[in-house]
Amino acid sequence: MASGRSLQGHDVTIGYARSAFGWSLGFAAPQDALNAPLARALAEALLLNGALVVLAAVAALHIGRRIAVPVRALTVAAAGLERDRPLDVRSVPGRGSCFAVTVPLATGRAP
Repeated sequence: MASGRSLQGHDVTIGYARSAFGWSLGFAAPQDALNAPLARALAEALLLNGALVVLAAVAALHIGRRIAVPVRALTVAAAGLERDRPLDVRSVPGRGSCFAVTVPLATGRAP
């Protein structure tokens, strides 16, 4: 296999083989025709990978927000405890498990 230029000035790939019977066969094909399927497959793979990266980023943002909401609620509850307020943490209805925790402040010292 070799590359070259046809008499019309087109880039071509050239092949040559000799058979066991002494016959010779040569061919030339335009490089554009040979490379077109590869270029199309590469473009499709890049497009698919780009779509998968965007989908993964959207999923990561969604999961991160689902994790951040309860963590923020616990942060607010902890800040309330620091200001001598009772602890009151509740789940968001329709979001995972349902719970409610209310812990009053201690009125005396522990033994």
